[in-house]
Amino acid sequence: MPAQKTSKERLIVQAMQLFRRQGYYNTSIGDLSKACDIPKSHFYYYFPDGKEQLMDEVLMAVRDYFDQRVFQIAYKTEQSPESKWQQIRQKLERIFMNQQGGCIMGLTALETSFVPQEPRFVPAVRNYFEEMILAFAVLFQPVSSPEGAILLAQRSVQDLQGGLMLMQLYKDPQYFHQALNRIEDSLQTPTQA
Repeated sequence: MPAQKTSKERLIVQAMQLFRRQGYYNTSIGDLSKACDIPKSHFYYYFPDGKEQLMDEVLMAVRDYFDQRVFQIAYKTEQSPESKWQQIRQKLERIFMNQQGGCIMGLTALETSFVPQEPRFVPAVRNYFEEMILAFAVLFQPVSSPEGAILLAQRSVQDLQGGLMLMQLYKDPQYFHQALNRIEDSLQTPTQA
């Protein structure tokens, strides 16, 4: 019997935190069951295909959260790009400054780039980054051409992920904040691209 009442959502949140800290390949079902204080068999009740299915659901939950609560801000027509960016920035700071391990999507992208066959959850990671790029491109449209807005958005996502990685490596949030500041500066500087 589980030590406490368990829900699928709780397992997904616990797994997300553990995957973020240890990585997908370094996290076993045993690690997950211990972190959630449940027997291993309980995971298979919710995720019959095992850890890979669990990771699918973790990534889907993260993508859905960002789509609904972060990226959608960029599409609000009644606000200026600067106002939308400030809301997105606040959410990104709240999310990434309060969790160990950085961005699970970025970490998963790095971790899976070294395996010979592509795990089934790579499309979800790509989709997340594509949605982030599209949302950021909407913010850049007033200061750039459509092609330039996409390029600025791609650069911003790359910068953001690099800032998150260096923040984790050096345990110093300045890298993340500098990336956010560069994105903000790009929103205020018209480009010819």
